[in-house]
Amino acid sequence: MAEECRYTIVGRFDRIRSQFKEMIKLKGSAQIGVFNSNNVVIKLKNEDDLKTVWFRRVMEIDGQQMWLQKWSSDFKPKEDLPVALAWVLLPQLPFHLHTWHYIKHLMKSIGTPLALDSATSSCTRPSMAKIKVEVNLMKTLPEQVWIGLEDSNAPLRGFYQKLEYEGVPKYCRHCRKISHYMMECRTIDRKNNPLDVITRVQETMEPHGAPNIEKQRDEEEEKKQNNTVEEKETIPGDMYNKNEEKQPETVQQREKNIAVT
Repeated sequence: MAEECRYTIVGRFDRIRSQFKEMIKLKGSAQIGVFNSNNVVIKLKNEDDLKTVWFRRVMEIDGQQMWLQKWSSDFKPKEDLPVALAWVLLPQLPFHLHTWHYIKHLMKSIGTPLALDSATSSCTRPSMAKIKVEVNLMKTLPEQVWIGLEDSNAPLRGFYQKLEYEGVPKYCRHCRKISHYMMECRTIDRKNNPLDVITRVQETMEPHGAPNIEKQRDEEEEKKQNNTVEEKETIPGDMYNKNEEKQPETVQQREKNIAVT
């Protein structure tokens, strides 16, 4: 049943408008149905039209923004699907590897590869390759991929390719909405869910690019401790001697002094 909707887009915006067909050129036809006051379903006829619409990510109709998402069998009208488009950059990738066949193979651990950018396709930017990928915002995006041979009977030959990302939207795993992270979510009851607990959970759950508050807090605490140590080290040594001299005499010391005199 889901196969029938493979070329379907879900539009989310505040007011339903009819100008969609006039704003975008399609090879085939499009059926637009109203799901509720905030969602419309756009059913297209082919993959090219699907990419034409979905790659825009956002459309503005009469001053109202419509966010575009790829339909899924997990679609819920009150939640944003965790599937989104993002650019993956491969800086300093060897120029002879700037091909669709090879780069899409590298993207298997990241998501579904969709298209190379024009500069990569035309080989006019040899310093970096760039590809559009469908990513799952519920998963952590890797920072590198291995390029080379892995054989138990031979030493490793290859290198780790650095990965960078552009256009990865924020996604809250609590309310399942795009535009903010869980630590910024207003629907969390912070009295019953202390911030410390939230940030610890977020540390293991937030996707690439999310701020690590717990780590920042530890770094600040470590910095304070280092500053305290530095202040102690800068105190002149004779100050400690003066403090020792000013200490009152003990009873035993007094008795000993009296006996001597």
